[in-house]
Amino acid sequence: MMRNSFLLMLWYISISFGQAWLQESSTAAALQNRPADSSQAIADRIAQSSIPVLVDFWAPWCGPCRMLMPLLNELEKKYEGRVLFVKVNIEANRALASYFKISSIPAVFFITDKTVVDFLPGLQNRAAYENSIEKILNSTKKGTSVSGAATASKKATAPKP
Repeated sequence: MMRNSFLLMLWYISISFGQAWLQESSTAAALQNRPADSSQAIADRIAQSSIPVLVDFWAPWCGPCRMLMPLLNELEKKYEGRVLFVKVNIEANRALASYFKISSIPAVFFITDKTVVDFLPGLQNRAAYENSIEKILNSTKKGTSVSGAATASKKATAPKP
């Protein structure tokens, strides 16, 4: 009887510690699978771009962000080679989101020559994105700077490499 209760106790302990070990190892695995913060690499791409850059700050759980994605994919095809489209997941790239002071998403920044020249907060219609892109492309052809209310409200410098 004593031997059976001892074996039962050993079995219970091994099961209990085994479950704790599994939980710890699965948590460690989940942390290892989390995407690394690649903010510096993205900042380098933005800063080194010779063409205007559209930066879309988004998150996988954001409904409006998911609604905006197909529209931006279409615009990316339309303006291929003339505008660089960069998507920044704010959960994976916290440093970049912090640098741009992202408080709500989606947030789309237009950057030319390492300077934010336009900003569109929230989900906008297709025309708003196309107008901003066209305005920036026309200003870079003419060599003039882009101006407007959005520019004055979000004037900032793109991150330095």
